Amino acid sequence: MSHIIRYVVVGWLVCVGMNALVDCAYSQAAGKLKAENDLEIHEWGVFTAPRNSYWLKQDMLAEWSSFPDFFHGVWPKTKLAYYGPVTKPVIYFHTKSKLNLQLQIDFTTGRPLIWWPPAEFPNTGGFGQRKSLTKTRMNIDPDKSLLFNLQINQGMPNKQQVDAKHWLNHLRKVNSAPLSAHGGFSNFGRGRHGEHFVYYDGVMKCPKAPTVERIDGGIRLKSDSDHDWLDVVVIERTGDEIRIASSVIKKIAAGKHETKIKLIKSTGVKDLANDLRQRMIDVGLHKDEAQSLLDVWGPGLLERGGLTVFYRIAQKTYDKWLPLATEPAAKKTVRVGWVVHFRLEPELDARVKQLVAQLGSRKYKVRADADKQLREIGGPAFPAIIEAAKKADAEVRLRCEKILAVKKLEQKLRTLMKQRANGNSR
Repeated sequence: MSHIIRYVVVGWLVCVGMNALVDCAYSQAAGKLKAENDLEIHEWGVFTAPRNSYWLKQDMLAEWSSFPDFFHGVWPKTKLAYYGPVTKPVIYFHTKSKLNLQLQIDFTTGRPLIWWPPAEFPNTGGFGQRKSLTKTRMNIDPDKSLLFNLQINQGMPNKQQVDAKHWLNHLRKVNSAPLSAHGGFSNFGRGRHGEHFVYYDGVMKCPKAPTVERIDGGIRLKSDSDHDWLDVVVIERTGDEIRIASSVIKKIAAGKHETKIKLIKSTGVKDLANDLRQRMIDVGLHKDEAQSLLDVWGPGLLERGGLTVFYRIAQKTYDKWLPLATEPAAKKTVRVGWVVHFRLEPELDARVKQLVAQLGSRKYKVRADADKQLREIGGPAFPAIIEAAKKADAEVRLRCEKILAVKKLEQKLRTLMKQRANGNSR
């Protein structure tokens, strides 16, 4: 459990008054809705866990800098360049009813950091314990949980606009119930904000990444996990060559395992993408929801350089990591999560050292290409960059420091998470 998982998720709703009278009236209405509503909650999430991260994969901080300005959160304040694929998770709501719904998600080992639309209690520190507006009167710690008050099928206020090519538009293509958040906090103050989903992101611990050994015709994958791996996929890109596992592995059980995987050359990944879409549909997602994951996450799953291993987690594992509760209760909840381990090739450190050396080349193109490749590798390259930079000249060290600029933010996050673990507010 020394590694961390990057995750993303989305979704939930509710509308409740802030005084006892409204709270009581809401509770009575919720009791009826709980028995009669047709609500289904569908969530997909992607968790990325590279081999050498601490609490957070370092390049994730840069990725967060690419979020729309209207996303609310407490990290990061510094904008950084981002060169990798975007990683997002999301929950959709399906119902024909008009509902006021409260949804709470708890972080069992981490904390929420970014979300949209506005949450009721922003975890910006200093708020201490807040009580939820549910009948159970559970305590809400804004540094451990998120609480959203949303209205479903009750009109759509003007949505915040983004560029036509922004990844957010893929999430908005899903045929789901429109929702609006009210009474929460956002960068635009308290008000109603419309959307097609709820998004939240944060950090949490996760199992360490597997190790890989080369064998004739493929690899030996060594794993050690406290949960089952389902629908395991292996794909490797080296230059223009693509190699994939000869078949999707249905299951690698929890515990220590060594799994031999044959890799075969492929001319593309279209068939694999279709297979993954169908597998998500088979476990409960709608076709357009599964497609939204592939539209947003395709580069991270299928087009990333190096050796990538990813697998689906069972819903019980998802629920353990991120407990979800709604009032009224949903008729059905589907949660589909994928864990992604990337840049697992055993030769990575040697390749990074070679690229660091090329940063000192007299040829501009060689320096620029090396810089670009190191940034694309991201967090998994950082330990080798740090080690190689120690032996390099001053000019190369300076270029390495620019690539590693995000490490300063990571150190701040470590401090933040240490305070969270000690029960201190920021």
